[in-house]
Amino acid sequence: MKKMKNMQLNQSIIFIVTVFMLVSITACTSFPPKTPVNEPIIHENDIFNDFELDEITMTHLNKTRRYPIQTTISLVNSVHPIISYTKKIVVSPHHVTDVKKAWGEQAFQKIEESWYTDLTTQDFVYIEKICKEVNLFTQSKIHLSDKTLSKKQCVGKNTVSFYVRSLRGYENTLAIPHFLLCQAKHLPKGFNKLMGEMSALIPKYQPHLETKLALR
Repeated sequence: MKKMKNMQLNQSIIFIVTVFMLVSITACTSFPPKTPVNEPIIHENDIFNDFELDEITMTHLNKTRRYPIQTTISLVNSVHPIISYTKKIVVSPHHVTDVKKAWGEQAFQKIEESWYTDLTTQDFVYIEKICKEVNLFTQSKIHLSDKTLSKKQCVGKNTVSFYVRSLRGYENTLAIPHFLLCQAKHLPKGFNKLMGEMSALIPKYQPHLETKLALR
């Protein structure tokens, strides 16, 4: 009888120890976190759909002359928009004297130009709309098919580059090299429009001569 009780006691101890071990193993085992149900997934495109333009700068470099001429148009600040414009010869300082001798002092001064003025919010928002249409906020390179590219050699060596920045701090740059500008009619839809509308702002907001001289 006593032997039977000892056996029952041993079995109880074994059972308790087994349960304790199972509980310990289960507690130490890590389980992957549960995925929340119906949690929205954020895509990169969703971020840029809410893009609010704070600055766009278009730089055109004309390399068809002996001394390249660089034209820059910038639209800044969506709250109180400002347009700035610069046109200058891209030449190292120690060649300035040679340029003036070759072109003349007056010709040199006519090329060097800079001014800025207020821009209407309507024009700023219109440019922002075109930027979204051409997806300027995410593109880093323009691709054209080999069949589209002409076999004729490009005469000019111009380049156009864009820089955009959002109110949230997103930045992007995009360059259109000369061989693509030669195929302007084959550029992705909207880019010719963007370049044209940016350039059209120059005569629209160009200040009087006295104002331009005062800003230089």
